[in-house]
Amino acid sequence: MLGLDLGRAAESLDAFLADVSPHLPEAALATLARIKATLAQVLATLAEGGNPALDVSSEERFFAHAMVSRYLPDACRHYMDAATAAGRTGRLRDGRTLEESLCRQLDALQSRLERIQANLAASKAEQLANHEAFLNTKN
Repeated sequence: MLGLDLGRAAESLDAFLADVSPHLPEAALATLARIKATLAQVLATLAEGGNPALDVSSEERFFAHAMVSRYLPDACRHYMDAATAAGRTGRLRDGRTLEESLCRQLDALQSRLERIQANLAASKAEQLANHEAFLNTKN
């Protein structure tokens, strides 16, 4: 069920990003493109939810869903709100620009998504090794 919900949320995210992309800095758009590519791979694997051997923690599933439905849209909305109020050259209290803050948030999301993807890939590799071991017992 979560896989289907996540797929719908990803479709909504695509529509949202199409709307907000003109208002985001180029550096953020590059990271968003990487996030979308990684997310597509993660979603394809999570869609195999009926595979009991797939080692995906509930925390990873929750993060993927929250990233799509809340974390990523919220980061973009907060940036746009701040840029509207202060202009794109606005700065945070610590001196960073609004663009730097958004890009750091997107980098953090991408990093976590890449870890999930790596865990999923490792799980698939383990499935292959287990199948090989099973077949070796048949000789």
